[in-house]
Amino acid sequence: MKNIKKRIPAKTIQVLIGFSQNVVQGMWYDDDPYLQLPNVDYEKFKNFKKKNKPVTFENFCRLTQSERQSMAMYDTKEEFLDAEKAIKCFPVINVESSYFVEGEKDIAIGDILTIKLVITHLNLEEKQ
Repeated sequence: MKNIKKRIPAKTIQVLIGFSQNVVQGMWYDDDPYLQLPNVDYEKFKNFKKKNKPVTFENFCRLTQSERQSMAMYDTKEEFLDAEKAIKCFPVINVESSYFVEGEKDIAIGDILTIKLVITHLNLEEKQ
């Protein structure tokens, strides 16, 4: 029999990565990422969504500490500080990309395209 190599589509890889994250975090695939924070349950998160305009979890993590505190998700100062410790552990990153063909100004069919990705970790402690 021939050795046939099967290509795995990117969508399958995305699903596997998402599944792995859910297993590690102990969450269902349709759970909101806010539930990763300590002292946040479904009821508290539902009240948070009613009080505040929609903001993605990543953008919530990018806010300053005082901006997050003003959103009033937590009942006590201790709960808020626990969440701040957790947020500092999340991998909040910036991704910049560029593409080009070496030695050419234009890109044509058949050219070998080079894609350059620059990934930098956003240090949340500097922003506070």
